[in-house]
Amino acid sequence: MQARILVVEDNPSHRALLKEICESFDFEVDLRENAEEALDAVMMFNQYAVIIVDVGLPGMSGLECAASVRTFEQRKNITRTPIIALSAIDELNMTAVSSSGIDDFIAKPFDPERLRKVLLCWAYRPQNPNLKLLPKSG
Repeated sequence: MQARILVVEDNPSHRALLKEICESFDFEVDLRENAEEALDAVMMFNQYAVIIVDVGLPGMSGLECAASVRTFEQRKNITRTPIIALSAIDELNMTAVSSSGIDDFIAKPFDPERLRKVLLCWAYRPQNPNLKLLPKSG
């Protein structure tokens, strides 16, 4: 069974690129364009391997979205889902990032190899290995 990732990105071209890259690593991908839609998805399907969220979402920010996911997980006593933040802003307030419940950060524009390594760190399951995340030998 493929692991599922939730991608929350307001830019349609970035959303499509993230979907293509994550699918190339053999993940199923759910796409949402804002935090409100993402929270609805988390509440309906709370078994994501990873949530990738753009920090600069319009309306509710990616940091606020992450904090809301953490509140939901605590209230429902469910397993913490790793949340990876994406941002074009180089100098984010890292205190705000970590206090929101973000587990990792990738700067935009990003290298697909960096995304692969971050997903390997947070979404690799030895009991159900995703071999496309592992480095190629040779």
